[in-house]
Amino acid sequence: MLVHDATSDHPCEGTAQMAQETIPARFPKLLCVACGKQHAKIYYCAECGPIVKQIRVEVARVLGRAPLGEQHKCVDCGRGAKCRDHKFYREPKVFEWVCVTCNNKRGPALDIASLVAERRSQMALAKAWRKACQE
Repeated sequence: MLVHDATSDHPCEGTAQMAQETIPARFPKLLCVACGKQHAKIYYCAECGPIVKQIRVEVARVLGRAPLGEQHKCVDCGRGAKCRDHKFYREPKVFEWVCVTCNNKRGPALDIASLVAERRSQMALAKAWRKACQE
């Protein structure tokens, strides 16, 4: 199996100094939107993905479900919209209705990296607190 080296563009070069996370050569090199770590998923690495999911669930709880039967049009292309696109998750009630295709083209929220970093630091503090309580 060929692996990508973080310091090389060619999959066969520099295998003696492989990165901590090796990715099969058939996958493109991608960087996590939240932390910048190299991975083989769409937007987020394995550590940031669950945190982003928690943030999205919290935003969805604030908004609740859209009323049944209510039709929205995509602000980008005019087709039927099913997604609420948030540019900033810190402002959950500020969004635009977009279709799935346009939502994917727009990409992740602009403040997701800072939210994930905050959540990671909160998790680290909680872990340290639990460890201190056990001693």
